Amino acid sequence: MPVAWLRINGLDDKHKAWISTLVVSGKSKRQGVGTYAVNFAEEYVRAKGFSKMGIHTQADNVAAKSLYEKCGYTVTEYKDGTYPDKTIGKSYTFEKDL
Repeated sequence: MPVAWLRINGLDDKHKAWISTLVVSGKSKRQGVGTYAVNFAEEYVRAKGFSKMGIHTQADNVAAKSLYEKCGYTVTEYKDGTYPDKTIGKSYTFEKDL
């Protein structure tokens, strides 16, 4: 039974890759699965020659913000954005040197 999945974008750039989606199942939250997934993604793109990883999240996603900060990411941008459901809100961009 899968407990999480993620998608990495930007693999054509060779400088900065992006975790565009990270989902952890409800029963698996707060058990280190998100940290493991982020670390796995970092190792994967580092092995492919990338030097930086970026992640976007909505400002009201407190769990994601906490996870990214715990994993060593820093906020590089905070702005208004339009989400996939067409609502408007604040969003963060996090980045980390690998």
